[in-house]
Amino acid sequence: MKKIFLLLWAFSLLANAAPTLEMPDPALLELINAGRDDKQVLKSDQVRVIHPPDFPDVTLVAYVVGSNDLLLGSAIVNNKVMTPNEACGLALKAKGWEQADGQQRVNLAMLWLEQAQLGFGETLVKTKPPRFGTNWVKWSDPETLANLSGSVRIIAWIEARNNGSSTRRFHKNVFWFSKEGFLMRSKVVETYELEP
Repeated sequence: MKKIFLLLWAFSLLANAAPTLEMPDPALLELINAGRDDKQVLKSDQVRVIHPPDFPDVTLVAYVVGSNDLLLGSAIVNNKVMTPNEACGLALKAKGWEQADGQQRVNLAMLWLEQAQLGFGETLVKTKPPRFGTNWVKWSDPETLANLSGSVRIIAWIEARNNGSSTRRFHKNVFWFSKEGFLMRSKVVETYELEP
């Protein structure tokens, strides 16, 4: 019975850690549209937002592309619209980035990736999916490096948001966080599709 309780508790933590995809409320939509000319004003159905659980002061905004894809576009911190990279730096500083040692910075960077940067349906993949890879595309576990300069590099496979297809899409990314905690670079270095 104790094992079942622990499993349920662990699953509830996982469920609570994932941000919930929402449509913006009218006040948030007005803030997102501030300064746009009439032709560029976004409607509620063109925008989705998340509130990363461990970064309560941050709201991330994605734009609906096509029928089912989302593109991370901006962030809101203290009622100010900014880039997601700027929000990352502010959020990580608030979590103690400047005082953190190398491993703590890696942990904070991973937390930002999982809850914020990838919060619109992408998943950082930590273990090799069955049948993943070919002679040309190889699986690799996530690699992290905390540099002496204070920056952090993460290389990991990311599973793309399900677009309604049965094919699973993956891309291997390099993420660089500056010594100040800003996400300076995110680059796709490899892609792979896993057929059902």
